[in-house]
Amino acid sequence: MGSIPKDKWNSVIEELTRMLKPGGYLELMESNLSERLGPTSFIIANAVNTLFEQRGLETKIVSKLESYIEQQGQFEEIKDEIKLLSGSAEAGKLGQVFIEDVMRAYNNIEVVLLPILQVTPEEYKNYLKITKEEWLENNSSVRLIRVYVRKI
Repeated sequence: MGSIPKDKWNSVIEELTRMLKPGGYLELMESNLSERLGPTSFIIANAVNTLFEQRGLETKIVSKLESYIEQQGQFEEIKDEIKLLSGSAEAGKLGQVFIEDVMRAYNNIEVVLLPILQVTPEEYKNYLKITKEEWLENNSSVRLIRVYVRKI
């Protein structure tokens, strides 16, 4: 989601299709940013979305991934699975690791989010503290889609 420009998705899928031998399987997994956010975590997620849009990245890949694959016309048995990956305490160790990864990612992109959010580094750190609390309280999650297909 955060590395393939919107206008390159078709050519990426095209190249993966070209390299795959007939009968071979292609599996892709992507995510949307977040669901069930609190007010502060929504602000952060919206800033990340703005950053992705500014950089020409696809922000709605979960709803488009299957159609990118179908456009190739060379696959059968198209299957998809949608899962919610929760950052809540109820999600156990996986949820705990996930929320820590999200927080690290937000820390790593602080320098590019500050101008979008128009906040100081101290305010940003406070946003992240509140965001983590909101993720836990609201059972916030990320929607993942896994699409796998067999080349004809």
